Amino acid sequence: DISEVKGLELGYLHRTSHVMTLMNAIPGYVSWLTNDLHYIGVNEALATASGLTQEAFVGKKYGFLSTYID
Repeated sequence: DISEVKGLELGYLHRTSHVMTLMNAIPGYVSWLTNDLHYIGVNEALATASGLTQEAFVGKKYGFLSTYID
């Protein structure tokens, strides 16, 4: 049933937005990674400090920022 799928999808998006609100409220740097060390997301503090957008981290391998820093 498509309405059930849409309801589950909206529930996921709602929970995700709550998680992002919490993570962005933390003044320190927060990131979450997959088991193979690829970024799933970062909070605003880390994105701002790096000069990148939060979206720019997604899918990148942990440590990719070292290529931006001299």
